[in-house]
Amino acid sequence: MIFPRLVYNTKAKFSLVDALEYILIFLVITTTGAIWFRYGLLWSVFTYIKLCLLLIGILIIYLKSVLSAPKLGRKFIHYSVFYTVCMSVYMIGCWNTFFYAFIWFYVPLMVFLVLSGVLTRNATIEFWNKYIRIMVGIACLSLFFWFFGSVLKIITPTGSVTFEWDWIRTATSYHNLYYEPQTINFLFFRGIRNCAFFTEAPMYAFLLSTAYIIQRCYLVENRFISTVLFISIITTFSTTAIIAVLLFEGLDLIMRKNSNRLLNSVKPLLLPFAFAIMMGIISFIIMDKTTTGSYNVRTDHLVGCLNLFIKSFPWGVGFGNRDLIIEQLRYQQGLSVGLPYFIAMGGLSALLIFFVPCTSYLISAVKRKKWKNVAFVLTFIWIFLCTNVVLTSVLQWIIMSFVFVKDSGCTDF
Repeated sequence: MIFPRLVYNTKAKFSLVDALEYILIFLVITTTGAIWFRYGLLWSVFTYIKLCLLLIGILIIYLKSVLSAPKLGRKFIHYSVFYTVCMSVYMIGCWNTFFYAFIWFYVPLMVFLVLSGVLTRNATIEFWNKYIRIMVGIACLSLFFWFFGSVLKIITPTGSVTFEWDWIRTATSYHNLYYEPQTINFLFFRGIRNCAFFTEAPMYAFLLSTAYIIQRCYLVENRFISTVLFISIITTFSTTAIIAVLLFEGLDLIMRKNSNRLLNSVKPLLLPFAFAIMMGIISFIIMDKTTTGSYNVRTDHLVGCLNLFIKSFPWGVGFGNRDLIIEQLRYQQGLSVGLPYFIAMGGLSALLIFFVPCTSYLISAVKRKKWKNVAFVLTFIWIFLCTNVVLTSVLQWIIMSFVFVKDSGCTDF
């Protein structure tokens, strides 16, 4: 059944599993491009930090299995076999990169697939609530420093840091809680982007936009949370994230059936105007972006990755062969797309691993006329399409397992 709107409400005491989940989620967020992990001691042990993230996930699976002995549905087993078969096929054509793909793609995918299977429905909702709480806390902190520091200059920076992100960069620091790594000339604003403590705005915007659509789609409506996340997304000046919000809300508005009969009767007349306004805003944003270098870079990377996917079909060029992909691009300062990069590396196997659960979820939502869920999956595909988080984040695999796969197959859901 489709993910219902509810809030996890229990008087149970804060447990070891709760603490581990908070740690896991915090690491999922911060390993998605936090500046803290890109210089100094933490940069030197970053690989071990990512491995610790997976080990915490495995520990939660063990504790949940011991405490509740969950039963896994057939489709959960089917997906685990399906992923294994896909990776086995990948190994045939890219055996020299199999170890890298196994550690940094297959293992995270399977860990979160199993974790989604051992969590009950309420535990899954609470997991997302924890993610939202942490993201809202980060959003409030970053908005404070962005407005009073970056915009009004009332708060002064406390220093600067030099970090590695594709190349060596420098960012102004505010107590190492907020950094200023990027400026922007976007529509009518010229200034500093709200990047929180991340290396660049797209990484932060990826987390904010996924939090926003999860909150709007699956959790109890909370205007404060939605507003904070929305304002934070705007201050990142990320075209991808802003369009994601417009896309989600526009699709929800168009497809949602209102309880008011009068509104439903006039809705067909109003929808063309609402759709035209939404498309006009999106087009205006995109046209403004075409005057900047980032549009040309992203277009080049999109076309380049798709060409490599076709040329190397069905195997792909191999996970970890980033330099091989960059060599084929005109703009070589780092990849700026996600899904095309993913399928260029993994070929047909990667394409199937991503689109089979997404398509299954989409069909299920359409059949049940759960239009907000339809808006969710289409928006998620857009976000992953335009943001390179393939090997820098595991959040997309969590969403695939906790939402798309779990909705399709686990008995508790």
